[in-house]
Amino acid sequence: MIIQVCILVSNISIRAQEKLYSIEENLISKKIKICIPNNYNKDTFNYDEGVYISYTYRDLSNITIFEGSMVRLPLLNENEGFVIEKTDTIQSKISYTGNLNNKYWREDAYKTIRVYYKNVNEEKKYLFDLILDSLCFCSMKD
Repeated sequence: MIIQVCILVSNISIRAQEKLYSIEENLISKKIKICIPNNYNKDTFNYDEGVYISYTYRDLSNITIFEGSMVRLPLLNENEGFVIEKTDTIQSKISYTGNLNNKYWREDAYKTIRVYYKNVNEEKKYLFDLILDSLCFCSMKD
């Protein structure tokens, strides 16, 4: 299934002139599979109750994956200027979206897992939305 999703994302990403690569990350309770553009700087921060994995690109656009507790939610909050303009609920996912300084952001909440992008320009918004929409979660045994 992840191959089909990445192929779909890859075909659509041609419009954004970005090649996507499939990445699998171990979180606390699950693995996450995500297809993202290459040429990123990856940072991982583990703490007692969780983990942050962040991919930052040259234009400062960013995708972050988080699982854990003991944090203020949503992760992108008004104290940092992220004002929620729209909230959508699709099955067990809640999506918060907005715009800060003419850059788009979105945060998706799945129980204890959060995934967001920020600092995304209008040209790449469709691609980053597609990336978040095509995430796959699986158990650590898979």
